[in-house]
Amino acid sequence: LRLSLLLVLAFLLGAPGMRVRTGSSDGNFTALLLDNSASMTLEDVAVGGRTSTRLDAERQAAFGGEGSDGLIKSLGEVGQVITYGFADATKRLQRPAQLDGRGPSTGIFRAIKDVDTELQAAPLSSVVMITDGCRNVGGSAADAAAMLQARGIPLYILGLGNPTPPANLEVVQVLAPERVRRNSG
Repeated sequence: LRLSLLLVLAFLLGAPGMRVRTGSSDGNFTALLLDNSASMTLEDVAVGGRTSTRLDAERQAAFGGEGSDGLIKSLGEVGQVITYGFADATKRLQRPAQLDGRGPSTGIFRAIKDVDTELQAAPLSSVVMITDGCRNVGGSAADAAAMLQARGIPLYILGLGNPTPPANLEVVQVLAPERVRRNSG
């Protein structure tokens, strides 16, 4: 009798966590991570036949616009979508205006780690990230994907921006006379 009581007690203590399924009909969650760094304000993405900022293209891809539903609505048909903005910190987003492109850097690894930690008990089916990958700090996307893969969660990354950005040049010295007379050439 004592042995069976100890076995039942060991079984109950051996599984301290309980997974609660809420949300849509199948109970799955998708985390959508949106890059909110300053590099997203660069204007080099074609949207609807015109050049737009990476941030505007990201907003349209996520929230919809100009005849498209957006990822949030599409992914919401198969499960609940939790949307985050990330740069040097990761925060939940409620509306497109919260994406302002003011983050100093892009912390891909930290964003995925923060979301993975926050949604540890949730039935997370996938993580979708929209980013330009510029000024990435604190770990690579490959490291983050490996962390999620250990839990059986796929990571999908949608890259925005010109893959060969223009060179970042600096004027070091200008040689010219201090005074120049009009028509003296």
